[in-house]
Amino acid sequence: MKMITSPSNEERYRISPIRVLSASSPVTLLEFSNDGTRLLAGCDDGTLSIWNTRSWKREASQSLGSTIQWIVESSSEYLIQTREGALFMNPHLKTFSLNPKDSCTHLGFCKAHLNGQVLAAPHNEADVWVRTLHAPNRSLTHIVTLEKGSSGMICALKIIALGKRLLATYEIGKIILWDLEGSHEQLHCLDILQSAWALDWDPVCSSGLLSGPAKEVVSFKLNDSSDQLRLLKSRSLPTEGISDIKIRSRPKHKLAIASSWDGTLRLFSWAFPSKLKALGALKFHTEALNCLAASRVPIKVEGKEVFLFAGGSKDERISLWNVYNE
Repeated sequence: MKMITSPSNEERYRISPIRVLSASSPVTLLEFSNDGTRLLAGCDDGTLSIWNTRSWKREASQSLGSTIQWIVESSSEYLIQTREGALFMNPHLKTFSLNPKDSCTHLGFCKAHLNGQVLAAPHNEADVWVRTLHAPNRSLTHIVTLEKGSSGMICALKIIALGKRLLATYEIGKIILWDLEGSHEQLHCLDILQSAWALDWDPVCSSGLLSGPAKEVVSFKLNDSSDQLRLLKSRSLPTEGISDIKIRSRPKHKLAIASSWDGTLRLFSWAFPSKLKALGALKFHTEALNCLAASRVPIKVEGKEVFLFAGGSKDERISLWNVYNE
């Protein structure tokens, strides 16, 4: 049984994952379905595996030919982007190839984000394709391309403010707030960490959390009336490298979790983003954690409905965690 420890290695209490799933190769992508009934996992060898979260039995496993870059769900269908192209997958797991002209050509690690029907996806080195996703007829309508000249590779993006704004981080160490509603121009630019590819957003408090290869995580806030971003708190980490971040914003249990290169899941209180209090570290994986997923709805575990986190690792395992639900 593994121990949850504070950054000073002081023993708090013992906790282990509630379940561990085996993958075919290093896990690079995790996603819970919107209704919480499935967990999707993409692996380095191009295999997509799907588990039923009620029985934790594998429903399907199929090779998509190349590494899966991102998955978004709309109306029970999945839009999947691989290195070789994009495809739709229906609830019965049948796949339909997307027109090559609608496939993004991004060689980095930035993932797409879907807000309602608006899809923002990385394209080329630093561009963002903003499109409307029509799941019933499996088509995309182009809205605008957000171009950012000499900014280096785009690292992460997130649609916010009810689809009116977009946050994008770039490897040169900047986060840009884009207008998606009117001018499609840059509204504000803020200096942050270089290569901040881990990014999540909490619409309840208009605050976000980001990290990357540096030994720190940083919280920031958006002033909705002025469209200005400002830094809130930088929290030092004992080791370098964060691959992914998830925020769980609930009235009684506001929590942020970050996956580390050293295989540790790091927990932070999200009750006050300006303080970003470190809560502890979950040690289980033997190699780097590549990705995280957080269930959007409660999932039944041992008779209780709880929100779960999942961590995917280079050690070819997926860990499921029930933390701070009581």
